[in-house]
Amino acid sequence: MGIGKKPWRETVHKSFKFALHPKYWLPVFVCDFVFFLIGLFYIVSNASGIASLFEAMSAGPASMVSVGGFATVTLAFFAAWMLVRIWVQGGVIRLSQKGKDYTECFKYSLSRYLHMLVATLILTALSTVFGFVPYFGTLLSLVISIMFFFMLQGVIVKKLDFWSALKDSYGLFRKQTRKFRADTRDRFFQVWLAVLLASAITTVYSIAVSPDAVISASVFWVMIAVLSGLIVYSKVSDMWAIVGVVSIIISVIFLLIGSAILSAAFLSLAAGEGAVATAAILLAVQENMAVTMVSGIVILIGIAISTTFALKSMTEFYIQLKKKFIFF
Repeated sequence: MGIGKKPWRETVHKSFKFALHPKYWLPVFVCDFVFFLIGLFYIVSNASGIASLFEAMSAGPASMVSVGGFATVTLAFFAAWMLVRIWVQGGVIRLSQKGKDYTECFKYSLSRYLHMLVATLILTALSTVFGFVPYFGTLLSLVISIMFFFMLQGVIVKKLDFWSALKDSYGLFRKQTRKFRADTRDRFFQVWLAVLLASAITTVYSIAVSPDAVISASVFWVMIAVLSGLIVYSKVSDMWAIVGVVSIIISVIFLLIGSAILSAAFLSLAAGEGAVATAAILLAVQENMAVTMVSGIVILIGIAISTTFALKSMTEFYIQLKKKFIFF
């Protein structure tokens, strides 16, 4: 098959239109909204106990039984949300590929669920383990997320098992790279060199202002050097950056709107003496349930649109990479 040309802007535009359609972001919203309601109900129903627990923890060692019970409920809540969301994400990926039959798409996602779950757990475990590496944990976790960027697409689109999907994503990352040339006439090298110089100036300035920050400043420079090098020389990293930036912009817009709605109701709280007290915040939530719900819905719509955009664009990029299109 010959190599085609398809500008990445077309994919972003197509994915954005897809994500704005309620038919496609609604499944993600419903999933998140149900768990939002459950979490909100739990917090409101146990407001006094939660407030007492946080006050005890701030004053000194709290009861291990109370802390353990709260931590268990919290972990169970987020684990259940993650398990359901994996299935929903698979359904949205299938919708973005086929685009019509809801029932078929989510049944198909359910049939591929075990492979999606195991692949997600492996990726989470890798990110967590490498995340504990001193100084460079965050960088290594980001690199791993780029390597396995198309993991779920492999499971859904290509019907691969979890291990093959991980290998397939890594294979795309490894193959979709530009040839490195330390040549000042090469535009990719010019861009990378400019980023390196800018970050080096920032690093030297930080060390000059605070000599004790030499380690953190040096780590910052290494992170910028590696990430900018990946984005400049790796096409998959380009896609990761594009999807990430657009998704964050969408989420932030809705977050600001939702926060503005909420802040109007919580203005009196901010002016009082107990502005940061857990008890005061929980009381404010109880007294302003309607506003809290509206704010939550606005924020969750933004997250749903952002998630849908990311899944659609990743699927489009994945399919087109498999067809050997050139983007950049």
